[in-house]
Amino acid sequence: MLKKTLFLVAGSMLAAVPVLAGNGHLLHGVGAINSSLGGSGAGMPFDVLGALHTNPALLTQLDDMHVAMSVEVFVDDLKATTEASPSAALPQGAPRHKTESDGEPGILPALGWSLHKPDSKWAYGFGVLAVAGFRTNYPVDAQSLLLAPQPNGFGRLSTELQVTKIPFALAYQVNPDLSIGGSFNFYVSRLIINPLPVVVPDCTGTLPNGDLDPTTCYRPNTGVMVTEFATSVQLGLYYEMTDAWSLGFSYTSNINTGEYEWNSAHANPDITSGPNAFGNPRRIGIDLDQPANAVLGFGYRPNDKLKVAFDVRWVGYSTEKGIGGQGGINGQQQLVSIGWRDIWIAMLGVEYQASEDWTLRAGLNFNQSPIRESLTLNSGGTPSVFEEHYTVGVSRKITDHFKIDLGAYYTPANEIEGPFIGVPNATVAFENSILSALAGFSFSF
Repeated sequence: MLKKTLFLVAGSMLAAVPVLAGNGHLLHGVGAINSSLGGSGAGMPFDVLGALHTNPALLTQLDDMHVAMSVEVFVDDLKATTEASPSAALPQGAPRHKTESDGEPGILPALGWSLHKPDSKWAYGFGVLAVAGFRTNYPVDAQSLLLAPQPNGFGRLSTELQVTKIPFALAYQVNPDLSIGGSFNFYVSRLIINPLPVVVPDCTGTLPNGDLDPTTCYRPNTGVMVTEFATSVQLGLYYEMTDAWSLGFSYTSNINTGEYEWNSAHANPDITSGPNAFGNPRRIGIDLDQPANAVLGFGYRPNDKLKVAFDVRWVGYSTEKGIGGQGGINGQQQLVSIGWRDIWIAMLGVEYQASEDWTLRAGLNFNQSPIRESLTLNSGGTPSVFEEHYTVGVSRKITDHFKIDLGAYYTPANEIEGPFIGVPNATVAFENSILSALAGFSFSF
């Protein structure tokens, strides 16, 4: 009965949900406990969701069977600002103007299961985890250089990526101090980008240098969300150096998602004949892979009541198709790539056993934004400007085998500004903040 229930819940969680991440496009943490610790915990066992997310070797430290479920609800406050001084291309300039994205509450689920019999060296785990994504929903805004109606701007800008990770994990306790583990991760990714900037737009004019004239170009829409599947491998180890100190390391390979493709149509109403005539069918797509990442974590337990975790994570965006690369726009008015850089993330989490029934948590998460200021415009649909997370949480033991977990975090507003590519003396800036609450429960058997 339990197994049937788990698979029913897992199946329902695969229905796409809005995702807005904080460490690049990755969630800073998964589940109420891991999130409230700032995403730390690769070098110290806290819960099954954190182990499946950060380091599968930790599963050997969770005796018996564990089942955890958690839901996160968040709201964000995304804004885009453009401004231009007078120039030959724009004699009147453009006053500073801010447009708000129409956001709505997002929901992020997490489910995890693990089994480690006390007399066995082997441990097993399975999960369904929302782990990454982004979203925007800007209206058409004639006063914005970015959102003015096509062909002068992008018009309505709407994007959403949802990435769900399904790990099948196995861990082995080599000796009382050392454990190793790995997981085969299956990913379900859903994406929509309107309009799609990486394909050649429908244009009627050219510039003196032979490049397509962007003021005559209309970009096609993708219309609906499409789904792609991918896999990766995650390897980890956990080592207890002393009674008080432990460390963990985990590496996750990159995720070659392949190309997302849509049935679209040629978008320029001024083209009335030929294969590119307005409304004629067109197949469009984008290759958007996910980066490899590695994390090193340390744990400190000075006594039975206090745990401290500190992690450092590297995320390798720069070499991934679509999201990394050199970035920029070519003469065919295609976005070559988003041009994100590699980032480093520092995470600190503290857990205190206040009483037999109550456990308190707090955490900090500091990360670099992957957006290069010179390529800010490229991230109009992927505005990962966050640099700080402040997190808290609490657990209440109801019985010896059941507890309720709560968490919350705040990501202060941060802004990144850069040149508006193609318009002299113009700038574009993106600003965002997040407020989130998490609730879940866990069983042990």
